[in-house]
Amino acid sequence: MMPGIFLGSILLLIGMLSNAAGAFVGINIGTDVSSLPPASEVVSILKANEITHVRLFDTDAHMLNALSNTGIEVTVGVTNEEVLGIGQSPSAAASWVNKNVAAYLPSTNITAIAVGSEVLTSIPNAAPILVPAMNYLHKALV
Repeated sequence: MMPGIFLGSILLLIGMLSNAAGAFVGINIGTDVSSLPPASEVVSILKANEITHVRLFDTDAHMLNALSNTGIEVTVGVTNEEVLGIGQSPSAAASWVNKNVAAYLPSTNITAIAVGSEVLTSIPNAAPILVPAMNYLHKALV
């Protein structure tokens, strides 16, 4: 098969799958910047632009409170620094879930947890801790 036809077929397949899976537009928000508007203003911008999904790189309380009762699906992030402690202790995972997820439910629509951000390239020695961190968080949720 010619490379162009193959690539076109793959792109068509991806397009069909994304439509079947209910494609959406989301945005990543990092609160560790000095020029970020207040959380309530950020949420107003999201709603005005019909953004339905947000990933927070951390669990900023102001942002999580501002997202309450909006219906926006929120993915909260465990910071790379937090991954190390959570991956070594089920009680640390339970504490993190209680403080950063359970405290905001059900009004904030938290639907996922992202465990770290580019962990293996930023903290290479974290590889043995990453899967246990995910398992401990899962156990704390169920």
